[in-house]
Amino acid sequence: MQFPRKAVTMNVITPLLLAFVFIGLNVAVMPARASPVHDVAVGFCWLSKTFITAGETVTVYADVTNQGDQSESVDVHFWYDGNHIVGLIGIPLAPSETKTLDVPWNTAGVPAGAYQVTADASVVPGETDTIDNTFSTLAIVSAPKPPPVGGLAAPINMVPTDKFASLASYIGLVSVIASAVAVSSIVVKRKRKQQT
Repeated sequence: MQFPRKAVTMNVITPLLLAFVFIGLNVAVMPARASPVHDVAVGFCWLSKTFITAGETVTVYADVTNQGDQSESVDVHFWYDGNHIVGLIGIPLAPSETKTLDVPWNTAGVPAGAYQVTADASVVPGETDTIDNTFSTLAIVSAPKPPPVGGLAAPINMVPTDKFASLASYIGLVSVIASAVAVSSIVVKRKRKQQT
């Protein structure tokens, strides 16, 4: 017995089409569930001054941003060439919020040289984009200036005293006398020439 070819083809295709349409409608109707985004970043790091004399205290600043859509608690540590300056723990950040942090850096004992000062935000749970969790800037530290020769730490006070004022008047008097002697000797020489 032979079945009509057209009827068999239609009976197989129709249920498949209906299944695809039904699945397509369900996918279109059901809202897609977005997974939460966890992402923090250090947008910028800078110093209150770049050229520092060892022993000075400068301020290190960092902008820390929550680039995700979930509230986060982040730790931020500050370093210079791998040496820990300070860490701030549990900084709360709402979604899209940026906070500017500032910490003091006492450079006493830091040898002269160029340093990379870094702000480093911890990776929060669920974060995958971690390349922007660190930002660095440059610091140039110079050695402190040595005290003047003789061990004097303070500059000499140049305010005139009575002794200084009297010394200055003697120097002025000597200058006037020397000038008068020079002029007199010139006058005497001219007169002698005229007489001869």
